[in-house]
Amino acid sequence: MIFLGVFFLALALAWYENKFIVLDVGERPLFLGTPTNQVALYLVRMVITYGSFAGLFFVYGAPLAVAGFVTYWVFSWATFRTYFGREVRRVAKEIMASEPNDDPSNRPTEAEAVEDATQIVAGNVKTAGRGSVL
Repeated sequence: MIFLGVFFLALALAWYENKFIVLDVGERPLFLGTPTNQVALYLVRMVITYGSFAGLFFVYGAPLAVAGFVTYWVFSWATFRTYFGREVRRVAKEIMASEPNDDPSNRPTEAEAVEDATQIVAGNVKTAGRGSVL
């Protein structure tokens, strides 16, 4: 039973990381605010996750361990895509926002704003918010 609890802890850690990893460093909580903390949380999450899979395998058998792996993978993928897309939309909206006195010809198109926002958010994920790829 303990390995099921550890598995749910792994799901919670995946959700936590996916929710905040896409944000700029100034908006992140302490545990993801520096590259060192980001790597530490990732390593702890991996140890807990794969430890729970091993425990599920040895206590309940291969079918439950495989089901746990698939569930974890789908949950992690879905939450990352959700929060990544949400942050891209938010950043794109900020890029497209213009001041009342701005020249309309200098305003980026929606496609350009989404492309730039995607690069910014991807840079946040890769570099712990310490500079973007632009």
